[in-house]
Amino acid sequence: MGFLAFPYFPGFSLIGGLIGASIFIYFYTNYRKLPKGKLFDLLFVSFAYVLPLGFFITFIILLGNTSLFFDTLFISSIILFFIFAKFILSFSLKGEIKDGSLGLIYIAIISFIYFIENLFLNIKTFSFLSFENITLLITLFTSLILLINQEIIDKFLSKK
Repeated sequence: MGFLAFPYFPGFSLIGGLIGASIFIYFYTNYRKLPKGKLFDLLFVSFAYVLPLGFFITFIILLGNTSLFFDTLFISSIILFFIFAKFILSFSLKGEIKDGSLGLIYIAIISFIYFIENLFLNIKTFSFLSFENITLLITLFTSLILLINQEIIDKFLSKK
């Protein structure tokens, strides 16, 4: 599996890891009767902080001989780290957003970034029907729907 996923589809393995971790958290928290949202946020906040470090170590190991796709992911992960650290995490710490919303925001943003980078960096060979792009779009829209349901619809229904 590592031979197939990592050398040829590095972005797909990252999104697959995010989806797999989400599924694991869902079943593990159901089994152990733990709060889903808090563990989901804990995993994805820690992942947001570690992702730029992983890209940086890979950049050093490859001695800067990386592709444009890798470089843009590296830069966008650093920018996303600072956005999360400075702005989005403060909303969660103040209690302005519900547990689990932080992880959903992160998944939506990272899926959007990957999709846009696939679109613009591979414009000549880009296809909406490739498995990676379909997975990214499904992940993006699912996380947005769950986020809207959790933050907007639940708050609207609880006010009545």
